[in-house]
Amino acid sequence: MNVLFIAKPVSKSSSGVVSALINEVKYLQNKVNLALYNIGVELDKEICHTVYNTSYTCITSLPEPFNKPDLVVFEEVYKIEYAKLYKECLKNKIPYVIIPHGCLVQNEQNKKRFKHMVANILLFNRFIKKARAIEFLNEGERKNSHFKYRDYVIIPNSIEIEERKYDIDQNVFKFIYIGRYDVVTKGLDLLLNTFISMKDWCEANNVVLELYGPNSESLTSLFSIDGDYIKINGPIYGEDKAKALQSSRVFIQTSRNEAQPMGIMEALSYGVPCLVTYNTNFGEYCDQNVCGKGINFSSLELQEAIKEMYNHKDELSLYSRNAVSNVKKDFEINAVTDFTIETYKKLI
Repeated sequence: MNVLFIAKPVSKSSSGVVSALINEVKYLQNKVNLALYNIGVELDKEICHTVYNTSYTCITSLPEPFNKPDLVVFEEVYKIEYAKLYKECLKNKIPYVIIPHGCLVQNEQNKKRFKHMVANILLFNRFIKKARAIEFLNEGERKNSHFKYRDYVIIPNSIEIEERKYDIDQNVFKFIYIGRYDVVTKGLDLLLNTFISMKDWCEANNVVLELYGPNSESLTSLFSIDGDYIKINGPIYGEDKAKALQSSRVFIQTSRNEAQPMGIMEALSYGVPCLVTYNTNFGEYCDQNVCGKGINFSSLELQEAIKEMYNHKDELSLYSRNAVSNVKKDFEINAVTDFTIETYKKLI
């Protein structure tokens, strides 16, 4: 089976989509004949054995057998180049699937609503409609989609499970957020304003919120923070990221909408209990598997949950064990890779 992934990353750093792509191809390329057609920026690390760039102008200009692969996988939707490439697939009878990574859910479509409406009508409705299938990350993403689909598959993101070692300062109770500083999508207004309102309680109990993400100055300019209990940092990667997670008590994310955040999945794989909104599509997962807590998008619920996690800190070791065992069962990369191959074979 010859599979061609097409992606247009806009940043060299590991965004959620790039992180997901790395996991998608890393093991899959060892079990099928796979190539990546990268029409975006060159990535910092080599994520695929076979990578083609924009020196190739179209799919049929690629070396064999990727000039007519058995299946094409488009990462995301709203890339202007895709309008040409999917037509090439149709002309040459190459089936393709689309992984939208959350961009088709109603809340995302409501952002710049007029722009999305025009783009859909002029360029992308047919692209979406003619796909062999839309590949959703979970049922929540499918249900909340702006479009209705007859043909879809559900394949979750995957993650490697490694041995974790912890170095937690028992004198500090640290909540951690790692991700983009997208205030609206990630609900950072709810997160920061809630912690700001809890300043006295946080300082009295040595509770700290640490945030890591690119363009930190854009976030600090929006919120007036008095004290050291909230720390807004720049992006963090690799071993530094692992150490930051392993020194934290709780990973926290209060998104308004998500597909399947890699940050939450990675935190759970490290055994870090998670406090997340149900809009992340991990709230119910944390509740059902007793590896964290899900809440509605509410400042009052968030305040209560923060205090509950702190007051029941003795239970976090159980949450930690449950997090690792359930992520290993549901999202471990080998199992997801095998499931992906069988799903793609059926689509072909």
